[in-house]
Amino acid sequence: MRPSRVLPLVLLASCYTYRPAPGRVAAAGNSIDVELNDLGVRELAGEVGPGIGRVQGRVLAADSSLIDLSVIQVENTRGEPTEWNGERLRLPTRYVRGIQERRLSPGGTGLLGGVVAATLIAGYRLLDRPSSAAGPPGETGGSSGH
Repeated sequence: MRPSRVLPLVLLASCYTYRPAPGRVAAAGNSIDVELNDLGVRELAGEVGPGIGRVQGRVLAADSSLIDLSVIQVENTRGEPTEWNGERLRLPTRYVRGIQERRLSPGGTGLLGGVVAATLIAGYRLLDRPSSAAGPPGETGGSSGH
């Protein structure tokens, strides 16, 4: 199997991880996981639900006082997630305990990519073998017995 055919599959199998954001303001377009402080849990209960301690989404816009998010998931303080469909949430930064950004994990991607590539190549080689049941070329199988 040619590497040019395997590479797109490896890229699709990329691994991501959440890591602490370098600052309090995330760039538009980034996927983030926001941990709410106690004030945020209380004050946002009417918008995101009671006891919600984490909000994940894509940053639409952000500055030092407000993060505008397209929410994909919220998680309550017991760790139970609830999926959202991109609803918009304007999140004041005074409600934020911490922010983590979703980033490509080179180690995880390389490991997973290597496993995927090895499996595809092994499968290709296994399926590309000529069948031994047919015998050498020119024989039709069976015995002539004469």
